[in-house]
Amino acid sequence: MPDAPNNPSSTPQLCAYCGEAIVRGQGNREHFVPKCLWRRLPRGVATVPVHKSCNDAYSHDADYFRTVMATDPVAMKHPTGLDVAMGPVKSLINNHRGQFLQQAPDLAFRDHFTPAGIYVGKAWSFTIDDDRLLRILRNIVKGMFYKIYGRPLRQDRVINVQKVPGLIGEKEWLDEYSPWAGYGDDVFLTRYNRCENSEDIACFMTFYRARMYFACTRPPEIAAFEAARRA
Repeated sequence: MPDAPNNPSSTPQLCAYCGEAIVRGQGNREHFVPKCLWRRLPRGVATVPVHKSCNDAYSHDADYFRTVMATDPVAMKHPTGLDVAMGPVKSLINNHRGQFLQQAPDLAFRDHFTPAGIYVGKAWSFTIDDDRLLRILRNIVKGMFYKIYGRPLRQDRVINVQKVPGLIGEKEWLDEYSPWAGYGDDVFLTRYNRCENSEDIACFMTFYRARMYFACTRPPEIAAFEAARRA
């Protein structure tokens, strides 16, 4: 994924999350893909300028995001996913049980079925808080937009995110998207489409080659129209 062009020194840096100017001492370059998805960061993991306060507001969501992603059965087949699941996540479960149960309050031993409805036995599971995942996923989209266009996503944009079941396959319209690419390794991979208006983005995102999401940004009037059609 191409890096953003350097901003002129006379232009203040803008926060990739809120879009406001960053006053000296109030910002950092932060990993918009949560760095807790790795135990050891590879070279090339991308950062963008953000306010410290904007980044801190999502720190607890990032830990929750790690727990959900790394404990996915498919993610645990990925070497880094397994490393994180058996390292920091297992340590959280064993040594900070109360903190873990805040992330998984309804943890229980439940029946599990394949997408086709075939029973595969019992396993520990918990209900996923989609709102917490969405906050992180939307920040990732904002970070990607900043890396691609060199400026923050407009604050009036609506970011729609949905989980993609299974593989997306080889569709003709995917020719408009970039090839799959990540930052240093394949823990996070994306294909994105630069929209014609240069104000929006559409992308697929995968984590540990397991969970896949599709995200797109829309002007508020278009998002409202699409929501009304679905209603």
